[in-house]
Amino acid sequence: MKFGKQVKGAAGGALPSGGSGEAQLRDKLQREAEMELKRQYAMKARRRLKNELEREAKFSSTNRLMIQNQWRKIMRLAKVESLRKEIEIMSQNHERDVDRKDAVIQMLDRDLEEAEVRRSTPFVPLFVCIAPWSSPLFRVDRRSRASC
Repeated sequence: MKFGKQVKGAAGGALPSGGSGEAQLRDKLQREAEMELKRQYAMKARRRLKNELEREAKFSSTNRLMIQNQWRKIMRLAKVESLRKEIEIMSQNHERDVDRKDAVIQMLDRDLEEAEVRRSTPFVPLFVCIAPWSSPLFRVDRRSRASC
């Protein structure tokens, strides 16, 4: 037990000595050094993470471009196949149209030939029948008239 008044400036009843202040200073410097090491470690970790992030962004960009190129290639192949089918259908439709028009032309040609034959056939007997009647010197006979 202590009796009496405490001495002003005394810490915990102990007299100020150089040892305890130095210990506090050493502890403070050690804490500051530890904090500096932690800060440097955090900065290194931050730089490392930042570099990894940049590297990953480059890889991501490269991979995205590769995937886009592959997707475009797949889409081009699909489009080519679609266009080829469409061209085949158009070609078949065109061939059908050409065949139909060719058939119409052949039918009209046949009709024209038949009409020419019909037209030329009646004129020959008509001229034969008309020629004797048109000549005043030729004697008209009832039998020749009847044959026409």
